[in-house]
Formats: sequence, structure tokens, C-alpha cells
Amino acid sequence: MINLNLSDTVNTESVLDGWKPRSMGKRVFLEAADFTTENTFGHPENIRIVEKVLGSVKANFEYSFPPHSTTILDLRKSDGPSTGK
Repeated sequence: MINLNLSDTVNTESVLDGWKPRSMGKRVFLEAADFTTENTFGHPENIRIVEKVLGSVKANFEYSFPPHSTTILDLRKSDGPSTGK
């Protein structure tokens, strides 16, 4: 998800109909001081890729994407039966 808005969070609801995710996932996002930040040879980590745990994942879940962000939600399928909830 790419949120291009400079000031507003994008609140979403995901519905994974017929697919039961594991309760824990991962969110991967770019982190920087602001949207004009750039990496340079002298400061190659001004913009970083960050991975964090995403907990409480269900077949229906809400997630808020911060302003001006790029985020990947990495969800894996559960081995259990799908309930849709």
C-alpha cells in the first residue's frame, strides 16, 4: 500500500474471504525523517527498510497506513480451517 497523502492516515479494513491467515504477520515499510529525505553515499541509511511484527491478524482486520508511507503486509496462510472471522 502506498499512502501518498502528506498528512492523513489511511484506515483500511481487509476481508480475506475463504482464507485464514496466521495470527502473526509482518509489516515491512520504508522509514525516513520526511518525504524529501534521500540516501547518499555518505548517509546510505537515511531511508531504511524496517520489518516489524504484525499481531492480531484475522480474516477480517483493520490497519492504518501512516501519511506518506509505503507498506507491505506479509501474511501467511494458517494450517487451520477458514472461518471467515
